[in-house]
Amino acid sequence: MTIDEIMTMWENDSHIDDTDLDNESLKIPNLHQKYLNIYSKEKRKLSDLKTHWKVLFQQRWEVVISKSGKAPEHNIRLSKTELEKYYVAADEPLQKAEKILNEQEAKVEYLSKVLSIIENRSFHINNAITWRKFVAGLG
Repeated sequence: MTIDEIMTMWENDSHIDDTDLDNESLKIPNLHQKYLNIYSKEKRKLSDLKTHWKVLFQQRWEVVISKSGKAPEHNIRLSKTELEKYYVAADEPLQKAEKILNEQEAKVEYLSKVLSIIENRSFHINNAITWRKFVAGLG
């Protein structure tokens, strides 16, 4: 599932029908369950990608830096961190994997925020009800 699909789904699900607040309140557990399931799957996928990233980084480190057990040929002295930053990080397969990892992190972060909004949904519905009572002179 892509982040765009999740965004479209949330765009549809986030709408609160202000003429049917009691039913909107009853939908909260279902919405929470739906997005919690998606979040859990995407979080597991992120964990797998992070593990894969570590293995890939080590492999690419060996290919890029340690071909012969020596740093690349040049007259500039670089620390291990600088070698990783300028040589390994510039490796194309590693950049592709990093892009996938970053997209997955963004997806998990977005889902986390959606869950937070869902958790506060009853508060917003209650505020709408309280406001209507106030406007009607009942509260």
